[in-house]
Amino acid sequence: MDKKIIITVILVTVLTVCLATNKIGIPDEPPKITVKSGSSEIFHVVGKNKWNGAVYDREDNFIVLKERIFNRNMPHIKNGAKITISFDSSKPDNTILSEIILDEHGNAKWRTDEHVKTYEVGFAPFGRTGTFTIEPNYATALSSDSADYEVGNTIKGYKMICSWGKNECEYAFVILGDAAMMPIQTETFSLN
Repeated sequence: MDKKIIITVILVTVLTVCLATNKIGIPDEPPKITVKSGSSEIFHVVGKNKWNGAVYDREDNFIVLKERIFNRNMPHIKNGAKITISFDSSKPDNTILSEIILDEHGNAKWRTDEHVKTYEVGFAPFGRTGTFTIEPNYATALSSDSADYEVGNTIKGYKMICSWGKNECEYAFVILGDAAMMPIQTETFSLN
């Protein structure tokens, strides 16, 4: 077989693999996503950080979500549940997902990086859907308010920074979760 044909076949194969894994082709806009836990869809917002050479100065995504947070208009998702994130077009080259415990106004409850939990979003090699499992966040144990330990009373905010080449955006969503340590339930018995 001719060397030129072999090289052409190899180049076409490499190009096909690169296209399939989204290494070539940067989207014009941040791709639409769907965020779900089981059959429940989770509302999200997106903000551009850097896109097509422009740097964006925008409001924090959790502040954009503050009305939902204040009204507790978000699903309760327990520790151990899986969250699925599906991109409608090319998946990102890089993804950084952070969980931050929020107050009722959408602000971080604890303002140091050591209280931010990070997750690895697992994408299939040729897929556009990734998953992660919600783990207990031990920063919830810092609260002195006993109400914070009640089931579904922890506000968890997620920021997912995604990049395609030099373009970068941030997707954000919020859920009601559970504290890492739940209160011990005690029963009282009557001697009657």
